Amino acid sequence: LYKWWYSIEAADFANDTYKIWVRAYDKATPINIETTNSDQPIKTILYDISIPSAALASPTPGEEIKINNLNEINGTADDSSGLGVAEVGISILDKSANKYFNSSDWTSNAETYLKADYDSSKKTFIYKNDKLAFQNNKSYTIKAKSSDGINTSAVSKSEISIDQTAPVITFEKPAS
Repeated sequence: LYKWWYSIEAADFANDTYKIWVRAYDKATPINIETTNSDQPIKTILYDISIPSAALASPTPGEEIKINNLNEINGTADDSSGLGVAEVGISILDKSANKYFNSSDWTSNAETYLKADYDSSKKTFIYKNDKLAFQNNKSYTIKAKSSDGINTSAVSKSEISIDQTAPVITFEKPAS
């Protein structure tokens, strides 16, 4: 058994997929050459040092929502200088109850990222769920997390408030 290694500087790589094949020679005469199958490398390496991006478009950060049936969250995600976005997830926290939406209700104590639909050609994502119902006079934290093929990720956060209460106007008769 012979151990070997080969060092390559990281600067020699670009964001890409690399395949490694091995060829071994023995000291016999005539020399025997052993090689891996040309179709099957012994190792495939994904090299990606770029971080994907995520940005929420709706609801916008700091937005005061006038309705409680906001059942769609969307935005953009990109990793054009890397290996590409593999998935986008959405996390929604009810800040007053300190509970997360788990795709059916608000009972989760642990942050869970729910899978959003990602369109790689448009670099957009959307999360829709008819069970997602926000309550009046509450604040929520919405996060969008984009991940690439090697689990490098970026998170975008939006804080929103729900306000369905109309302002009250009163008229008073001036004193005579």
